[in-house]
Amino acid sequence: MNPLTIGVLPASGSATRLGGIPKFCLPLTDKQNFLEWHIENLLEVCDSVHLSTQKIWMPIIELMRLPAEVVLHEIEPSSMSHAVSIMSNDPKNKYIIGMPDTYMPGSGGQFYRDLANSNADVTLSAFPCHEDLKGRVGQILFDQNGDVLDAQDKVKGCSYEYMWGAMAINGVQVDPN
Repeated sequence: MNPLTIGVLPASGSATRLGGIPKFCLPLTDKQNFLEWHIENLLEVCDSVHLSTQKIWMPIIELMRLPAEVVLHEIEPSSMSHAVSIMSNDPKNKYIIGMPDTYMPGSGGQFYRDLANSNADVTLSAFPCHEDLKGRVGQILFDQNGDVLDAQDKVKGCSYEYMWGAMAINGVQVDPN
């Protein structure tokens, strides 16, 4: 059996920052929200998309009438790495992990196509980190060759100029801790 390419979208957060509205539901257009945009772009390069969410968001997601290639996992909020480890448990497959509450204007989802074409064990899609986001997102420090020197997740005062918005893992298992 050939390895699969599987999209992974952890959407199990508690939605505390927007008064109880999950960010993945924010509209991009009259016809599409963040989550639908990510699924559409992932399905261009993936065999299926695995989406985790908590029980409270299931009715909202079911109303979206997502494609049959989307596999729902009910996972109560713990951590992103925990949800990703559950949905990416076969190291024979390649996994492309997206952030369903993040939208990169003008990208057209190209970063998902780039991740799908990578043969590295781990590949990050990095984007310039706006000053307003520093300390509130996963940030990366690169050397002059583009190799990762350090990463910090939601560390107040972090000055790293780049944030990650997606990644691919190939033959690598995510530590749930």
